[in-house]
Amino acid sequence: MQGMGRWGDMDARSYFYLCTPEGRRPYFAYLARSIVSSDATTMDRPSTTPISNDPSFPRDAPVNEQLAFLLQYAVMAPSGHNTQPWQFSIRDDAIWLYADPALTLPALDPGGRERIMSCGAALFHLRIAMIHAGFDPLVELFPDGGAANAATDDASFASSGAGQKALARIRMGEHRQPSLLEERLFSAIHRRRTHREAFADANVADADIEALQEAAEQEGATLEIVTGADRRQRLLDLVIQGNEIMLADPDVRRELAEWTSRVSDKTGVVGKSRGWSRWQTATARWLHALPGGHPDPWRQETAMIRSAPVLGILATANDHVPDWLTGGQALDRVLLRATSFGLAASFLNQPVKVDRLRNQLHELLTHDGVPQIILRMGVVTTQEPRSGRQPVPVRSD
Repeated sequence: MQGMGRWGDMDARSYFYLCTPEGRRPYFAYLARSIVSSDATTMDRPSTTPISNDPSFPRDAPVNEQLAFLLQYAVMAPSGHNTQPWQFSIRDDAIWLYADPALTLPALDPGGRERIMSCGAALFHLRIAMIHAGFDPLVELFPDGGAANAATDDASFASSGAGQKALARIRMGEHRQPSLLEERLFSAIHRRRTHREAFADANVADADIEALQEAAEQEGATLEIVTGADRRQRLLDLVIQGNEIMLADPDVRRELAEWTSRVSDKTGVVGKSRGWSRWQTATARWLHALPGGHPDPWRQETAMIRSAPVLGILATANDHVPDWLTGGQALDRVLLRATSFGLAASFLNQPVKVDRLRNQLHELLTHDGVPQIILRMGVVTTQEPRSGRQPVPVRSD
């Protein structure tokens, strides 16, 4: 799929910077540490780990330093083409989440939908990290009153307004004990990867699929599992059509070449995540820009779609900025839950990006809803390398 709609991963080491008119300046740094969760089977009961017992959490530090510490987990979230289109402000004992107005994809994401979903994923990562630290996350969406504008002029809000108005404000509430499920979700933050190769030849348990659907519903979305040979073929046909339509646009091809064929970088998708050598990656950057795009990823991934154990469509009730933020949080909960089961996913966004195909994609749903992203999921036995990350962008508001 030429890397369209791919969501990136992250290295566990993150650095914090102030964003000033003169550029980014060092703020401070922490090293993320993986916490292995319990193997207990009763997932909704409280963990036996004492609240805030993570030795790396700065329990005696001022609130703003504690909040800044938690941001290292927020930026481990997936994002469209690993653009990492988020910014944060820490003030008034709260974290304010913004979409970075400089990180846009005019051809691949003209309405800013995936950009807002990426911010939603970062928000869910932050919620889970705060729970792990022993605090109830208090989240207020659109605290600057942007929700009304978001629902009436989505493209304008997503492209410019989201950089001026906060998407969410997050504060640390009462002390609380994380459940075993929440601890497993936190542990999965460090292990989650976007899987761009074939899955293992193994079925996904029905109970796991049901748990993933419940995860989406918990966040106000739905996860439709596409079953049956005819429905799966119809979905593949829509992906193929979407790919052909998008690659006819030279601007799309240029953005793909820029973001999905990097040798080594802190943003974008690196070639080694597909098993490419440095030479293959450098060549792919040139091939992506040609009419019709790079043929190899498309041929490989068509076969991988056909053989994917699970194909799913994540949908929301409507299609406005608040729904995109909901969709991002739901997607992230699904991905972390899948990781806890030893599963991974990659993403197929072409039919969602083409309006007439999106309408046909809706016909594959067995319920009312607006398709936001297509997932290919399965069992993984190896862990792919992490994608890079930029220093955590903390605004100097």
